[in-house]
Amino acid sequence: MTALSAPPSLSLTGARLPRQATVLVAVVALAISGIVSLMAGFGPIVFALIAGLLFLIALPAWSLAVENRRSAVDRLMTGLVWSAFGIALTPLVSLL
Repeated sequence: MTALSAPPSLSLTGARLPRQATVLVAVVALAISGIVSLMAGFGPIVFALIAGLLFLIALPAWSLAVENRRSAVDRLMTGLVWSAFGIALTPLVSLL
């Protein structure tokens, strides 16, 4: 009589980024942007642009490496929507 061995465990979920990935990437983007801005003497607008671009490149790239293309595109589009929202609020803040 042969012994039945259990099949290898199959997971229905793939690899995911950590829960704090968005915050971590934002902090790193702000830090790198701050260092570059201080060294080059850029103003706050260029600082924000560099930080935003770094965030919009780094988070989807990390997601693509760990998760899959669909999740990376989803994170990119979410970042673009939040960026558009921030740009739309900029003139309203000047009215305060």
